[in-house]
Amino acid sequence: MNIPANKVLLIDDDEIQNEMLKGTLEMYSMVVATESSPLNALKTAGRFKPNVIICDIVMPGKTGSRVARDLQEHPATKHIPIIFLSSLVTKREEDASTATRIMMAKPVNTPLLVDHIRRLASPPEKPKGIVPAPPPSGQ
Repeated sequence: MNIPANKVLLIDDDEIQNEMLKGTLEMYSMVVATESSPLNALKTAGRFKPNVIICDIVMPGKTGSRVARDLQEHPATKHIPIIFLSSLVTKREEDASTATRIMMAKPVNTPLLVDHIRRLASPPEKPKGIVPAPPPSGQ
């Protein structure tokens, strides 16, 4: 059985950070694309079609919050979960993360990041053992 790769888009103006994290995630068998310009994030996401986006918060030209808003407003990218990764994130903000809004601090906790990516990239499991009722007959 072929398991589809987790496709991750990294959006960070720090190209060195992008390349380092890309190399790390590729060691976990992920397919990774990078975008160093937040102004091109929507176009790159639409072309690459990632399962998960990792986005910095403070970038020149457009903040990570604005990038996320743009992605969530576009039909082709609105379903893609976003993980915010920034040196500005505090431990308290990390702890306040929810299943749909994940904040992580730099330097990144790689095993935790990989767990988040795998969880977000996987489709939700269908309940087992539930059989739909048959339609009413002839009524």
